[in-house]
Amino acid sequence: MSVTFPALLQFSDVGLLLLRLMVAVVFLDSGWNHLKNPAERAKSIGASTGFTVFLGAADDESRDSADGRGEIRPALSFR
Repeated sequence: MSVTFPALLQFSDVGLLLLRLMVAVVFLDSGWNHLKNPAERAKSIGASTGFTVFLGAADDESRDSADGRGEIRPALSFR
C-alpha cells in the first residue's frame, strides 16, 4: 500500500477515535432535537409526535452509544 504521508500513520488511532466521537455527537444532537420539542420536530419530518419521541430516544440510546464505542461503523476503521 502506498501512503502519501507516512509520518501521519502514527496518528491513525487518534484520528479514528476523534472521527467516531464526532459522529456520536451528531447522533446525540439529532436525537436531542427530536426529544426537546417533539411536536415541532414531528411536523418538520411529517411524522406523529409519539413516533418522533420514539425516534429520538432510539437514536440517543442505540446509535449514539454504540457508535461511540465503534460498533456501528466498522467501515471507518480502514484496517
